[in-house]
Amino acid sequence: MCVSKKISFHRFIPHLDSTLDYIRMRRCQSGGYCFYRLEEPNCSDTYFALATLHLMDRLSFDKETADFLLSRQRPDGSYESLSQAFFSIGGLRLLKLKPLYDPREYLFAHTQAYDVSLLPPGTNSIFAPLYFLVNTLKWLNIKVPKKSRHQITSFVLYHRKESGGFGHIKATLMETRDAMVILDGLGVTCPWNITDFLSACEDINHGFVNIKGIRFSYLEHIQAGLEICHWLSFSPTYPGSIFNFLQACYRVNGGYARTTNTGIASLEDTYLAISSFQLLLPFLS
Repeated sequence: MCVSKKISFHRFIPHLDSTLDYIRMRRCQSGGYCFYRLEEPNCSDTYFALATLHLMDRLSFDKETADFLLSRQRPDGSYESLSQAFFSIGGLRLLKLKPLYDPREYLFAHTQAYDVSLLPPGTNSIFAPLYFLVNTLKWLNIKVPKKSRHQITSFVLYHRKESGGFGHIKATLMETRDAMVILDGLGVTCPWNITDFLSACEDINHGFVNIKGIRFSYLEHIQAGLEICHWLSFSPTYPGSIFNFLQACYRVNGGYARTTNTGIASLEDTYLAISSFQLLLPFLS
């Protein structure tokens, strides 16, 4: 979910104008965004809308959007959830703003390991809470306390698998990406090479799959694989397959869906697609 660095790639993105219209039509009157176009804005849709506009170099300051994100924080500095803090603060960062109140105490309350069996069913990554936390602290230039840094590092490294990747039961591409982001945010260098794991997750039909040997993929897997490629300076074996996969996720309303030829578009998946196009471009040049 980190915002990739912008490069000039407007001609490379298919249907650019339609995608911009898709995003703008999902802005609510309050300034927030909602992918199903009701007056029910939320922080995640707002973040993904802003992040995609940023990647397209089409983001401009919007006071109503800023006010919506600022209003998500409580006067004591806390948020409804850690994920809401991540999306709210991330959106404000894109608008070059900071929260009204210091969230340090609230964020530090989450700087600890946890029982992965207690995570909500369907969680894509056991590292998601720490991914939100470490990114948010990094955006705010707040250092993780030394004791917590050691606890988090040990927790992440404990879930390293023999394949070289990271995960709970098996190593997955998404959890490996999250682990790399967390360790980097803590200033810890990954002590082994995960290139072999990344290679094992390559697939001739999709470009990448989340787990070695499976035969389907989603946008979040493609984007995670491409992020790891950039971390490792690794050229994907099937860039053409990735490009075709991304194109097949496009929908006539201008947005992108989670997988090819089925499902509805969302702001999150549109961000993942545009981010993936941006990450893929150097490998097609």
